[in-house]
Amino acid sequence: MANVLIVDDQMGARDTLINAVESVEGLFVKKSISNAKMAYTVCLSGQIDMVIMDVYTENGENGIEAAAKIKKDFSWIKIIVVTSMAEVSFLDRAKEAGVESFWYKDEGEAELSDVIKKTLDGEQIWPDATPTVKIGEILSTEFSDRELEILREIVNERTYEQIKEKLNIEVTTINYHVRNMLNKTGMRTKTGLVAAVTSKRLIVPNLWAEDFD
Repeated sequence: MANVLIVDDQMGARDTLINAVESVEGLFVKKSISNAKMAYTVCLSGQIDMVIMDVYTENGENGIEAAAKIKKDFSWIKIIVVTSMAEVSFLDRAKEAGVESFWYKDEGEAELSDVIKKTLDGEQIWPDATPTVKIGEILSTEFSDRELEILREIVNERTYEQIKEKLNIEVTTINYHVRNMLNKTGMRTKTGLVAAVTSKRLIVPNLWAEDFD
């Protein structure tokens, strides 16, 4: 019997995760909590074999950062990260954290059961791509990687001078990319563009700790 820790701050989502786990033979929900920061403490008990954890949990705690800490000290614990958000950085960050699998919540409970079974058997299950959302007149996939980098810094209220230093690009280049994004999306202002990408959860503000490896 393998023990599972579930981490999700939404009661309905937590019930879905519990049902999916209980449908897999040989798994038992040892504990269910709402805060990713507490997941490491639960793992200290030595009784957890698998963690299924949402990215964005109670009090804004980040499940991927929590997963990285767990994998560092408890490498044998299998972790599945789950989310309903289209945030473009999640897949790369989760891989960087060393988790086994990743699942988008809109895939359905039956699909999750399959991901759990395969992960338990040693497979790594990853979606092919981040979900696509509409931003103004374009799809999110039409942003370039550089545009998304700049947009993330703007969403996090960095000045152009700060963006220049962090990304090692000129202010004129930043202005060029911002104008291009406004033209592509049909947005009239930078403020409107920021509102659109945050409301669609393409970029979540202040998501990553500066010291996250």
